[in-house]
Amino acid sequence: MQWTYHAGEVKKNRNITAFVNSLYVSDFMPLTGSLRNLDHKVVKKAKWVRKNFNGDMCDMHVEIGNRGNKNEIIFYKTAFTCPSAMNLNALLGYDGPVKVWMDGKEVFCDETGTNPANPDEVRIGLGLCSKGRHEVVVALCTNKGKAWGIFLRLERTGLAKEEKDSGKYDMPAVENVSDTCGGKTDKSPIVGNWYAKHYKNAWDVAQKTADKLSRLEKQTVKFVKAFCESDLPDVVKEAALFNLSTLRSQTVFRTADGKLFGWEGCGDKTGCCHGSCTHVWNYEQATAFLFGNLARTMREVEFLHSVDEKTGLMSFRVGLPLDKAREFKYAAADGQMGCIMKLYREWKMSGDDKFLRKLWPFAKKALEFCWIKGGWDGDMDGVMEGCQHNTMDVEYFGPNPQMQAWYLGALRAAECMAEYLGDKDFSVKYRNLFENGSKWVDEHLFNGEYYEHIIKPPVSENDIAPGLRVGMGALNLKEPELQLGAGCLVDQLVGQYMAHVCGLGYLLNRKNVRKALESVFKYNFKKDFSSHFNHLRSFVLGGESALLMATYPRGRRPKRPFPYYNEVMTGFEYTAAVGMIYEGMIEKGLKCIKAVRDRYDGYRRSPFDEAECGHHYVRAMASWAAVPAMTGFQYDAVNGIMIFAKPPKGKKIKWFWSTGDAWGIVSMVRRGDKVDGEVKVLHGRIKLKKIQIC
Repeated sequence: MQWTYHAGEVKKNRNITAFVNSLYVSDFMPLTGSLRNLDHKVVKKAKWVRKNFNGDMCDMHVEIGNRGNKNEIIFYKTAFTCPSAMNLNALLGYDGPVKVWMDGKEVFCDETGTNPANPDEVRIGLGLCSKGRHEVVVALCTNKGKAWGIFLRLERTGLAKEEKDSGKYDMPAVENVSDTCGGKTDKSPIVGNWYAKHYKNAWDVAQKTADKLSRLEKQTVKFVKAFCESDLPDVVKEAALFNLSTLRSQTVFRTADGKLFGWEGCGDKTGCCHGSCTHVWNYEQATAFLFGNLARTMREVEFLHSVDEKTGLMSFRVGLPLDKAREFKYAAADGQMGCIMKLYREWKMSGDDKFLRKLWPFAKKALEFCWIKGGWDGDMDGVMEGCQHNTMDVEYFGPNPQMQAWYLGALRAAECMAEYLGDKDFSVKYRNLFENGSKWVDEHLFNGEYYEHIIKPPVSENDIAPGLRVGMGALNLKEPELQLGAGCLVDQLVGQYMAHVCGLGYLLNRKNVRKALESVFKYNFKKDFSSHFNHLRSFVLGGESALLMATYPRGRRPKRPFPYYNEVMTGFEYTAAVGMIYEGMIEKGLKCIKAVRDRYDGYRRSPFDEAECGHHYVRAMASWAAVPAMTGFQYDAVNGIMIFAKPPKGKKIKWFWSTGDAWGIVSMVRRGDKVDGEVKVLHGRIKLKKIQIC
């Protein structure tokens, strides 16, 4: 989830140009002294290269990140031509100290610029621009490696009412602007599409598919019929089924080698937030439960390509082609720990020992990364205290429930995998860390109602290991802003949610877990948002209901909390709702899910597009987890065990189940303490020795 908001394509005859996405970029130059005193003469000394960018942002975060913590300057240069004299503004977004010149004259300077970069953050008055060509140069300070880039476009002002109404007026022609929807050739490396490897063209698809249409339709209808006839609440079926559409949107793609990748969501012209972002994809369950073979390719990418074999750092945004997988040299605490839990999930549901043994050495290394000097758990006590970049797009400092639950879940998953593989010393080590961390969290973070965040600033920047501070968070390390603090966070127990899905049991005290989820519902669920103040995106309006990201019922709200605390987002709401269902809070959990689906009912918003940072957002596929939560379903292919919850007394029920490689239905009836049942496999194969009713 990135902080940038991508505007839609600008319509013709509007007074704002398209974003500049093809221009000249300089080499990196040292910044000596104040940016305000930087003279335009420096621009003449720069070496320039033409760059085309694939989105609205002129994004140089990889190049800047590779420079380390140096404080340097990079220049962006473009030009525009006015067909007649006109008044113009430059609309600029930036995430580092910045200075702007037009025709060699300074027009803007902000030495305090920092993350995030939002389009049109400032309107810079360029005044009356004469007919002819004008040059714009933007100097961006790399902010010690934390800057990403700029947004830039032009706005015509001073138009008469008749001109605005008619749309008949001149606009500046910006040089070097490429059309990302089919203008100048994009020379980026081609990774290929899986379908292009198997079919020559559309006619080839038609020829090879026509004879299979009847069979494919029957299979599809059989799946939908089995699912919809399942004895689950309609709102659960709708939330789970409708969000599967994301897997058929441009959010997800499969490269020529068969591996699955994804954006976080879709912009209007490009994917939004690249790299199968681990801390976002951690939440969704649909891929693993329905397309296990594809989910396993994602784990292979995460561990075989994204993990640095020497340090254990996992790039939380994988680069393509895969020889650039670790080009983004930053780790996310929640993302990395969640991947270890997902490896356990994929191994358990597939029973594929070869898959586990191949990835295990890299998983061990990824977990050991927690314990490096200046790392997340540098003192190896089972508690994350270090600089923790996370899905809130900031760095938390100090122990907090959100990262800690992921960490505890990763330790439990690693313990089980190590024990199975005969790695006994490591299994004991992981268990000891888990027990110590779990006990500490219940004693120090649980306040009687929910789990809090204890803010613990680092002594200095030197105490933060390389690759942990992405630069989208606090600037003042002595009093870091953008923290959770004493807030009641909607997904404070996200790691527990994942542990239940994986069958790993409780990570924290069971009573405290339930109490925390009761508090999330008590304090964060709002029936009406008419009077709610929200300074960011509005995914809920007026009389609609939703779960807030965070509330501060005990006060002590930070002066500047993490950015999204006043928002609502469906993936987080589903996570909390599923957690409630696992704790037996069925009515409350279903109420939260219904609140989401009431907002995305087809009248107010698309029922097939639950947005966050982009359309068809991946995190919303957490809705699938409500299916195993309601049915108590777990599958252990390693030992051939299938588990279901006890059905209601005297009532015959039919539930849908899926393992990623097979799916079907189970029919059960409970008479007294006895349960009679039948498992039907409607697709795929399973190894089944025992059925447990819990």
